[in-house]
Amino acid sequence: MTNGKNMKQLVAAIERGEGDDKKTFWTRVGVAFENRDPTIRSEIKAIVANDNAAPRSTSETEPLIDAHAAGKLLGMSAAAVRAAAFRGTIPSHHLGRLLRFRASELLPRQR
Repeated sequence: MTNGKNMKQLVAAIERGEGDDKKTFWTRVGVAFENRDPTIRSEIKAIVANDNAAPRSTSETEPLIDAHAAGKLLGMSAAAVRAAAFRGTIPSHHLGRLLRFRASELLPRQR
């Protein structure tokens, strides 16, 4: 996708839903700029991981954390964590009006 003279948007396909309700959405993950030479400099704002291979075993008793704690864990601001959750790039849980996260879902898996 092109936006402006030499700026391009980086997008990724995100699958949401299960079974017959599974749909694919495009989400913006960053921008790229054309340099004077034929190279492209990109700035990726989100990392999209396909984690469908093996579901994580999370304990139902694991405490949920808020956006501030999740931001400290990920090195992001609370606003950036909420925006990423609404885009669907990080897993989140809605409890009424509250947005909460599991630390085990945010951190990479140990192999």
